[in-house]
Amino acid sequence: MEPRARARLADARDPPPARLDHGDHRGCGGSPHHPARVRPRRQQPVPAAADRLRGRRRLRQPDHVHRGDPPVLRRAHTQGGLRHRDARQVSVTPRSRAGAGVTAAVVALLWLGVSSPRAAAGDRCVAVGYVAGLDRAASVLAATPPDVAAARAQLLQLVAASPSARAVLRPVLSDLETVPPDTADAQQRLATLRATLALPPGSTCHVDPGAARRLLDQVYASPVFANLDQSPQPGILERIGQALAWLASHVRGTLGTSGSIALGAIVLALALALAARQLSGVLAGSPARLAAEHPERGTDPDAEWRLALAAAQRGAYREAIRRAFRSALLDAAGRGRLNADTSWTTRELLASIEGDPALRGAVLAAAAEFDFAWYSGRPSDAMSWERARARCDAVRALARRAPETAAA
Repeated sequence: MEPRARARLADARDPPPARLDHGDHRGCGGSPHHPARVRPRRQQPVPAAADRLRGRRRLRQPDHVHRGDPPVLRRAHTQGGLRHRDARQVSVTPRSRAGAGVTAAVVALLWLGVSSPRAAAGDRCVAVGYVAGLDRAASVLAATPPDVAAARAQLLQLVAASPSARAVLRPVLSDLETVPPDTADAQQRLATLRATLALPPGSTCHVDPGAARRLLDQVYASPVFANLDQSPQPGILERIGQALAWLASHVRGTLGTSGSIALGAIVLALALALAARQLSGVLAGSPARLAAEHPERGTDPDAEWRLALAAAQRGAYREAIRRAFRSALLDAAGRGRLNADTSWTTRELLASIEGDPALRGAVLAAAAEFDFAWYSGRPSDAMSWERARARCDAVRALARRAPETAAA
């Protein structure tokens, strides 16, 4: 049976000799209302050892339920199985020792950090030296055989240098002072302290960190790290969206669902009416603009040329260049020098006359002036018109010659 489930005997003192209870039916005395008769005493047999023990300890008998004496048998305490009277010296497990060591180390570090700022300012290597001393003590204990005296001397030096660490190192010193020394427990405690107080790689002493700190400040002051702790400012579209969302939420809270739907329908109707008005104006102005830009188109190259000259006199050089180029193409197509299509691009037009190099060169120069004036988006001036007129006139003159004469 396990120790916690086992009943324990109380540590009771020996009571006075047992006496019969007043109401015990096995006693020689009778009822209190009837005096006891005197009977001759018979010699009692010698009781057994168990009976003597039961008489001395005043154990409650199964048939003495009416008696008020407390039971001797009791259960163990539920928490830990021990009471204060039953407690004995119990060894501490390594895990509990490690936890106590970690707690004590943390408390000691806090005490070192906040209790004596003046001493910390005077010596910046306390932490590094403390950890180095723990490392040396652990190394001599890990040797074969362990050098207990050297480890104890090293720990005493740490206590002398940092008196506040005495409470942390006292359990380790106790392990080393026992006979024989408990080196395994001391090594475990030192390993726990070293793991808790481990410094980052590169920790050193007596080095002025001013230069490194200034360099780091310069890095953080660069524009790359500017406003890292600030959230980016929302753009104009995001702000408009937030404003609309705020307005919609407040309108919905004020007007309700039905009122919000009605207001939305009104706003949508107004937007559609405004869009229809703008679109009707564009559609109404398009025919007039197209008529002004593209008046009646004929197939007479001379008529197109006259319209080009008239547009140049009005200052519409862009329109004049377009009509002059069209007149040149109509003249060449009418005389059978090329087969032009109104849907062709300039590249397709030049590809159709690859067999006539002279005409192709003239058309290429005139097409370059037309493309620049019509598609570049830049305004055309009188100089551009004169240059385009000369090139288009050269195409017309070349188209009126015979192919043999043009080739010669």
